[in-house]
Amino acid sequence: MLDGDNSMQRMDDDIFSMFGFGGGGGAGLRKGQDLQITVPVTLEDIYLGKENKVSFQKKVICNHCRGTGSEDGKLHKCSKCKGRGVIVTQQQMGYQIIQYQTQCDKCGGTGNMIANKCSLCQGVKLKTKNQTLEFTVEKGISNNSTIKFEMESHHVLDGFPGDVIVVLKEQEHSRFKRSGDNLY
Repeated sequence: MLDGDNSMQRMDDDIFSMFGFGGGGGAGLRKGQDLQITVPVTLEDIYLGKENKVSFQKKVICNHCRGTGSEDGKLHKCSKCKGRGVIVTQQQMGYQIIQYQTQCDKCGGTGNMIANKCSLCQGVKLKTKNQTLEFTVEKGISNNSTIKFEMESHHVLDGFPGDVIVVLKEQEHSRFKRSGDNLY
């Protein structure tokens, strides 16, 4: 009976975490976009195995302003939304007044404006960084195999980085053709 109670609790935690009520790790945080990189590999690489690397550029949180976008850390309330992050609009339709809210386009929904932009990221809060990842092409690996590097992709301000997925694409050989594990 105790095991059933524990599994029920885990299920409740999963349901609540899906809606951002906690219970699971990372509730309220979003994952950055995954980055897929296709790497060509030769038949020789597949037969012998090979150490390889891939280089790319990714967005990272600016280390100078720590992702605030502000040189001195000072922010002020947005004049358009008065610091709320949303703009409330009313529209009359016949005898009814419809009220709706939209994200403030001036502050991007944060409610704050940067007084003095960061000299490194120019207030964008992110900067571009060159990244190199090393991996091994295993002997006999199949075409379109993937290697996943968790949390190595672009950073996001309100979450954690996505994954880099390296897809190994077998190149045509001038002399041989591969079909599964057979070589012709």
